[in-house]
Amino acid sequence: MADDIRSQTVSMSHGTTRYFEVGFGEQAALLLHGVGYSPAATSWLPTMGLMRDSGIRLIAPDFVGWGEGDVLEQEYSFAYLVDFVREFQDALGLTRTHIVGHSMGGWIASIFAYESPNRVEKLVLIGSGGIATRKLASMVEWQPPTEEEVRADMAFLAEQDMPRQDLLDEALARASDEAHIGSYRRIKTHMSVPETRTRYQTVRRLPHVHNDALVLWGTDDDINDMSLAEKTHELLPNSTLHAHPGLGHFLPQQNPDVVADELRTFLKG
Repeated sequence: MADDIRSQTVSMSHGTTRYFEVGFGEQAALLLHGVGYSPAATSWLPTMGLMRDSGIRLIAPDFVGWGEGDVLEQEYSFAYLVDFVREFQDALGLTRTHIVGHSMGGWIASIFAYESPNRVEKLVLIGSGGIATRKLASMVEWQPPTEEEVRADMAFLAEQDMPRQDLLDEALARASDEAHIGSYRRIKTHMSVPETRTRYQTVRRLPHVHNDALVLWGTDDDINDMSLAEKTHELLPNSTLHAHPGLGHFLPQQNPDVVADELRTFLKG
């Protein structure tokens, strides 16, 4: 991680949340991560490193229940995480920001934009969830990752020339921390309930989101396929769809140059 990417904490109603921040400027963008247990907000570090001089203040929080922040003992899912984003904005004194969400973060971003459009400048959905309500085996059958799995999940940092032993050590420690494991398992369990997934589906919400939006996808996404990208674009009134041939689901980790170029063009345009 570049020295100018700052790791900070903020106090919120549940306790402490860790977030990464880089850049300065009047515009701010919140980067919302996917469901993966090990990477959390670190998944955005390669993209942030490439955008440090973009003139946009980039902020990537760990969702409550992920990363290095405090955890909750209660079971919660979409509504709590959407409100977490609102409270995070409040805690940092941000009244309105760009919202960028990858995978699960895109699902949360979609609901957030539907509920609080006045808090959103532009919306970016990357390989976003929310259209399909099917359960994923990785959620229903989740088990704490092994050391080998953690190392594989975090390998993207070294692959993007951002080796950070401290971040790997944090992820390895969480893999054996009962408080984090229990909190995450409760979230995954609640997110896997069919009624919950149907209740918070984005299909009826997206047509009411009128913010300028970018739908960014890899054509070889094997988790949320291109049919979901096309449906998301169709439902969002003011959206543009950019599909990148041959790329997969984990664009922020594996193709940060693509994500950085797209964000720089769209958010500054």
